[in-house]
Amino acid sequence: WLASVRGPDSEDMPVRMWSKRPTGSATRVVVTEYEANRRLLNLHDVCGAADGKIWYSSHHAPWVGYLDPKTGIIKEYRLPDVAGRPTIDTHACLVDDNNGVVWFTQGPPQTGTWALFRLTVATGEIRSYVPTPIAVNFGLAPDGFLWYSRNVGNSANEIDTPEIVRFNPNTGEIANVYPRSNFYSYQHAVSEDGRFVAGSGPIGPGFKSAWMLDVEEEKVYETTATQDHGAGRGGFDKYGDAWFGGRGGPLVQIVNEIDEGKGIHTRLHWPPTPLFPYTDFYTASPDKNGEVWGGVMHGRGFVRFNPKTERWIVYENPEPTSLNRYQWIDNSTTPPSVWYADFQTQMFVRIQPLE
Repeated sequence: WLASVRGPDSEDMPVRMWSKRPTGSATRVVVTEYEANRRLLNLHDVCGAADGKIWYSSHHAPWVGYLDPKTGIIKEYRLPDVAGRPTIDTHACLVDDNNGVVWFTQGPPQTGTWALFRLTVATGEIRSYVPTPIAVNFGLAPDGFLWYSRNVGNSANEIDTPEIVRFNPNTGEIANVYPRSNFYSYQHAVSEDGRFVAGSGPIGPGFKSAWMLDVEEEKVYETTATQDHGAGRGGFDKYGDAWFGGRGGPLVQIVNEIDEGKGIHTRLHWPPTPLFPYTDFYTASPDKNGEVWGGVMHGRGFVRFNPKTERWIVYENPEPTSLNRYQWIDNSTTPPSVWYADFQTQMFVRIQPLE
């Protein structure tokens, strides 16, 4: 390999220079940054509540909380220890406005037993589920139940076959189990009506699998693309299709044609020539209009894609570098606004397009 890149007969790769400054719609945007009140939190996720507060998780600290954009004030909560070990990680967060709670999971930085945390907004009370079948990136259904999938040899509980599980938050027990094929899913998303649950592929690029569960029919559909895409995190659009950010470069659409008797299939959408040396995505999030948003992981931009017109807009962030792991769409504004926690700058970032 060294000889191929620096040997006597090697040739340098083409140098990709910075492109010209943004023009047109790419300049019609306001980006606002809010500082966290602690350093080294390694902010991971944000999730918005109906009252406008932006909740957050911290990847390497026991602190979670919310930002009130109206005042800039941050309210913190310290999570309890887990099985005798300090809490040093939270991963995903999702707000259940109907039940007045916020959910936080744990991931790989947490050593030993993992916990699932439920914070009651009105009182600040924190309930720990230890051990838990729900971890990393879970799905939240309209009825308040949680969704996740488990693999053989990759769970705190021993299982004989891979399965999708529906978790009852009131009893702390698994309510339903659905068998599936043996590949790990990094993200679990639930449609707005709760009928469909979708799972992405394993962590990292080099994978091309995804699945979707029809909850009403209790049937799992699987799809394998012809090209590697590394589907990561995402959610459902208003048409019942699931979208994931592709670590291999594209936005990944899982087209839902179950009601037409055609099952599901994968469609890949590649962004225009990037502004950056490496264009890959962690998350893709549809808004209320059907447009899909994704933050470039190794760069400083945010893409906005309209699947109907195939129009791409690339917004540049004010910082020279940024890293977005998960974004939350505020559909109460027109056009919708985007929030994310910047893992590089440790700031909360709001993107407000003007058109």
